[in-house]
Amino acid sequence: MRHVSHIRNPMIRPLVAEGATKLFTVFSLAGLFELLAPTFDIFFVLVLFGITDTVTALVAARKNGIPISSKRARKGIWKYGGYMVVILLAYLSEWAVDVNFNLFKFLVGAIYAIELLSIGENLALILNNHTFHKIISMLRGKIKQSDDVVKEILEEKKGIDPNKDNDTTPSC
Repeated sequence: MRHVSHIRNPMIRPLVAEGATKLFTVFSLAGLFELLAPTFDIFFVLVLFGITDTVTALVAARKNGIPISSKRARKGIWKYGGYMVVILLAYLSEWAVDVNFNLFKFLVGAIYAIELLSIGENLALILNNHTFHKIISMLRGKIKQSDDVVKEILEEKKGIDPNKDNDTTPSC
């Protein structure tokens, strides 16, 4: 940054220094936006998935009597923030190393698949359609405890571990 001591007027000197700082900041941000431009559409789609997942989760929770809490909402916000950080780091890693390893595309695809499965699970709870349940069962792999995918999803949403005894009554 250019030194502003050559400006004699003490009223203008801080304005010039402030203007130079703002100009430097604007050009720095413009360079950063240009570098990250290929990720904007990916983040946009991820935000759409997040909104869709949240809306379908709220409808499914209301329909099935699952309590809605701010703790669960914060967890979702952190999850999407983590997704964005992972995507950004994968993109910057491939850019910095200049290797077309496609880790970035693989991670984006995996995150999209996870979100599509989550939206599908929410729709299975909302629609209660046998065909839809079979599709979700197939996507999830083998059903763990029972043949009832709705029961299994509800247990996960309520925080009940089907592999553990969840009886909360005190033992003697």
